[in-house]
Amino acid sequence: MTARLGSGQAGARITYAHITVDGRLLRREVEEGLEQTEWGPFQAGLFAAVAQDVDPHHQRSNGITLPDGLWVRMADAVEFEPALYPHNPVATIVVTTLAGRSRPCFGAIVILGAEDPETGLTSSLTPGQLAAIHTAHHLAPRCRAHEREAL
Repeated sequence: MTARLGSGQAGARITYAHITVDGRLLRREVEEGLEQTEWGPFQAGLFAAVAQDVDPHHQRSNGITLPDGLWVRMADAVEFEPALYPHNPVATIVVTTLAGRSRPCFGAIVILGAEDPETGLTSSLTPGQLAAIHTAHHLAPRCRAHEREAL
């Protein structure tokens, strides 16, 4: 299944997964808010929502790639302000499961769809990707009590 890339049309929406600091898995759908910049198209609405989800204190995040075109974003300041970004064992299990290698996570994270190599636009998660994230989330035993919204 091909992921829907940012369309550039007013009101286009992007779906991504958000794992909160306390381990809840949430499905988020936000307006991409496409803007043209001197560097090309930028999904301002999407990345404002992502920054708020992962770093409400500073609005800064960085990303790591996972297999199958997935991206994980987390706060930039995790190393410098550990009290604000505690270890997130649930996110760690999800990312480790999806990545096939250990990757500790701190604070809240989001998981995004593939990025188009030509435009840089981020796609919505596909139903298959959402299912894989949901399955990985269930591997963390304490997740089940915290889950509010199934993907």
